Amino acid sequence: TGSVGKTTTKNMIHAMASALAPAHKTIANYNDGLESIRFILSSLSDQHRYCAAEFSEVGDLEKQLEFYRPQVAVITNIYFEHASKIEKKGFRGEGVVRHLVELAAGVIRHLQPGGTCVLNADGENFALLEAEARKSVHARIMTCGTADTNHVRILSMTCDDEGSDIELGIADRRYAYRLSFPGRHMAENSVVAATAM
Repeated sequence: TGSVGKTTTKNMIHAMASALAPAHKTIANYNDGLESIRFILSSLSDQHRYCAAEFSEVGDLEKQLEFYRPQVAVITNIYFEHASKIEKKGFRGEGVVRHLVELAAGVIRHLQPGGTCVLNADGENFALLEAEARKSVHARIMTCGTADTNHVRILSMTCDDEGSDIELGIADRRYAYRLSFPGRHMAENSVVAATAM
């Protein structure tokens, strides 16, 4: 869940999971309301071992998660993209972002016991998101970003017109890969997806 990057990150997670075992995902960006989650659950089969689903933080997230209890949750960046829906509820200015953060953090409250939540530490509103996430004491919080304190560290990220070259540090190991999608936001989404896996 989150304001931006949900569909891209979900698709990346699905691609990596599919390399390990049969995996399912939500179609396109169908992520709003109970019907979307009922649809994905009804199309799962006994052969699927993974399922990557996306949720709109302003689309009855809590009700959707009563049906879908994730083992791993990813909250992408929180921005003003969904501000109009929140402003209709009476929130203004920074209160809009704070309420979006509270809504998105609902995914952590519905994690299965021992579940993990992944956060992008380089995101604009990370401090607010991390503080809200840590209220859910049953969840393991994993972060990714450029600082040495992150679980998954971005050691280098070089972007060009055709994609990005990315090097990650995880514990004492280094991993390098080429992403064939242009844009720094795509590169950052791929790091978040890799952290989730």
